[in-house]
Amino acid sequence: MRQLDDQFVSVMEDSLRTGVEIDLGSGHQKLVATWATKVALLIELFLHDFIAQNPQVEVGRTFVPSDNLHTFLINSKPPDGTTVWLGAIDHTAFHPFSSIGGAIFGAPAGPVEGIARGELCGYQSIFNLRDVVFGVRGWAKEYAANLPRGMADPEQTASGKTVQIWPRVSEIQHWPPPRGPLTPEEVKALAWTDEDPS
Repeated sequence: MRQLDDQFVSVMEDSLRTGVEIDLGSGHQKLVATWATKVALLIELFLHDFIAQNPQVEVGRTFVPSDNLHTFLINSKPPDGTTVWLGAIDHTAFHPFSSIGGAIFGAPAGPVEGIARGELCGYQSIFNLRDVVFGVRGWAKEYAANLPRGMADPEQTASGKTVQIWPRVSEIQHWPPPRGPLTPEEVKALAWTDEDPS
């Protein structure tokens, strides 16, 4: 895992420190997506344990599909059905590191064949390091092939302000995205929450 961190820093260090523009080829997209997935899973695990130890604190629900952890550790890449995107933010409007997200429950937009309403089926984690924002959405194995409809698509919610890096849709993706930084309101819309992400 430390090697993955070091490789990530070697690719993204200048963008993280000073907002330098970067073109991510397919290998770097996989590397950054793998690192972001690792961080997202660790955030969800931390929250899971925190909630269990602090039931008096209201922080919502979290869910870490156990098959995602196993698959990630075996294959060293995002599990099937995982989507990872990058965006930019104005770091003066956010903490240097902040995160928002949590469990995804079945059929958020109505009945979906094979998924019961209220069933835990995935997780979403959106977090930033200074100007770079990472979005990860993962699903339990049984839902990865037939993702529930109705989840906010980053490109529809914040057109031109995010770039998908996993699964790859382009050989090269440019950061920052062409339409500028995401606003706190757009981050909230992407996270499907009323919480303040800043």
